[in-house]
Amino acid sequence: VPSDMMQQEVRDILSQKASRKKLPSAKSAEQVDVIMTLLNGCKVNTPTKETLAEFISWLCGGTVNSIRQNVMCKNTGYNNEEVLKEKFASIGITYEKGKIKNE
Repeated sequence: VPSDMMQQEVRDILSQKASRKKLPSAKSAEQVDVIMTLLNGCKVNTPTKETLAEFISWLCGGTVNSIRQNVMCKNTGYNNEEVLKEKFASIGITYEKGKIKNE
């Protein structure tokens, strides 16, 4: 088998493996709500919107401007309340309207 055919086959296999990476199923607004809720629950002084948008962009993807302009607000109202309650409950946290409830 010619070596260039082997190299192409290896590249094809590697590209297939790379394309199987699972993408996040949480929407951008949900990702921001989770991060904001956790920061507020830890009593962390929330940084500026720009700094927080840079952090979220690094962690979750997306552009800083898009995050800052489109999803940076508390309890974003994207009908994600029930999803967030369920996801937080799955790790033992009670979530309600952007806050962690202590029981």
